[in-house]
Amino acid sequence: MPDTYPPKLQLFVNRVFLERLEEDNNPELALSRGRQRAIDGWRRQGKTEEWINERIKSMDCNNSYRKILSDHEVSGNGFAICANNINCGLLGTTGKKYKEVNGYPLDANLKDCMDEPLLAAERLAELLSGKKIEKNNVLGNIPCAKVSHSVAKEIVDTVKRITN
Repeated sequence: MPDTYPPKLQLFVNRVFLERLEEDNNPELALSRGRQRAIDGWRRQGKTEEWINERIKSMDCNNSYRKILSDHEVSGNGFAICANNINCGLLGTTGKKYKEVNGYPLDANLKDCMDEPLLAAERLAELLSGKKIEKNNVLGNIPCAKVSHSVAKEIVDTVKRITN
């Protein structure tokens, strides 16, 4: 690096570069470091350990859900459409509108704007949507999005019925 950069920045860049080289040799290291960086970031934001645990479960469930969608011919913006349909079913509105109404930055990750019960509900919606898509062999962007919305809506209706 040119000497015009502050020494602290040069050390940081060198450390990151060395970490990436290590991760090229040991990809599992990259996964654990990335997860740990996320956890550290959420702690700095003041998130509770319970919230962090729920968020990590949510990430794992979302990866499984996306794999199922991919296996069922969802492609391109179909992943976003399916996710938005779950959000609309659970929140009653789009993620963007939810963030606007609740005062979150529009560029924030929607899941980082959810509380623990809502994260759990979204995880359940993804899990059950995936199961229904697999069981009924639903194929394509729009059919999978419709299943995702209907499952999320059923979860909301069930929760309302139980809690009212």
